[in-house]
Amino acid sequence: MSSTPPTSPNKNSLKRPAPNSIIGYVHNLSPEKRNRKNTMDYVSFTLQTSQNETKEALIYSKHKRQLFTESQTNRTPIKLKDYTLTEDKKKIVVNDMTFVSTPQPSEYAFQYAELQAVEEHPVSLIEVLNTKKEWDTVTVRGKLAQKNPATKVGKNQLRLSTTTILDGTAAMPIDLWETHIDKVDTGKSYVMNSLQVRVWSGRKKLSTTQRTVIRQVEDEQLDTLEIEATANNPGTESLEIKEFTALKKFERFQRCPKCSKKIPQTTSAHIVKCTKCGIMRANNSQVGFFTTVTAETPDGKEVSLKLGDEVLAEIVEHDVTTIDENAIAEELLFVENIAVTYDSNTNVVLQKNNKTKSD
Repeated sequence: MSSTPPTSPNKNSLKRPAPNSIIGYVHNLSPEKRNRKNTMDYVSFTLQTSQNETKEALIYSKHKRQLFTESQTNRTPIKLKDYTLTEDKKKIVVNDMTFVSTPQPSEYAFQYAELQAVEEHPVSLIEVLNTKKEWDTVTVRGKLAQKNPATKVGKNQLRLSTTTILDGTAAMPIDLWETHIDKVDTGKSYVMNSLQVRVWSGRKKLSTTQRTVIRQVEDEQLDTLEIEATANNPGTESLEIKEFTALKKFERFQRCPKCSKKIPQTTSAHIVKCTKCGIMRANNSQVGFFTTVTAETPDGKEVSLKLGDEVLAEIVEHDVTTIDENAIAEELLFVENIAVTYDSNTNVVLQKNNKTKSD
């Protein structure tokens, strides 16, 4: 009895990924983050799954992160098998059970493509202040004010410039990192996509990320806003300082390298514990400090202010984390005729302004 021989597959035909597997190019690999439940660290990225389609993804497996870094750096595709999905089914999850490999050329038929940023609808700054949580990602539209000179911070000596953005509802400080610093100018209006909400000294601020896209816009309503409109943000005021008269209190502490918050003191010389991010090696923590000073205004009034190391570095223009209390006092007490923005509720100085009104 004759039988029909099996049809041999066409060697040139395109193979398809096996069930529960996916092939794509890695984009926008993020720094390490901490989940909101404070139970684990993860990394996020965008997986380009065709010439025009992408999926958002999370990596919970620490020992597999290097594979994704290499894929992004070399612009080579990556194949995921036995991955899972988040509860809302919107994001891919890579865990220790996920098999990560390099696909064969016959398994995919698209090339690496630069991704265009998704234009999200901007939210007002007052909405960010009232409803958004730390680590949320937002898009805002506003006018820039008081851009400060860039300084180098942290163990990686990254360039940082602080500024303020206004939109008529409120004003918020923004940390501009690295390449984003040179993309903006004081007095011009911008839409800033994919900013991250952060909290510093108990106050919300915004920060650029690797995914942030900044676009200048023409907006008549924003153009009419006064640069000194920081008063629209309740509790935030500008203050002219004639001179600093005394350094009253100085506290040096360890800061978490992930969330930048103060780490409580511990008896161990080898490990530290951040209440938000967990236990880590002590030599990975960063040095920070907080100081209370008195200052005299041009009209002779004396005010008490609190300065963190980031703001103090702007005022004395020195890497203050490398010098001691006496050296800081020696520089600070001879600074004269500057202006700062501070929180009048807490007396915490938020940033040094570029010019005083007398200029």
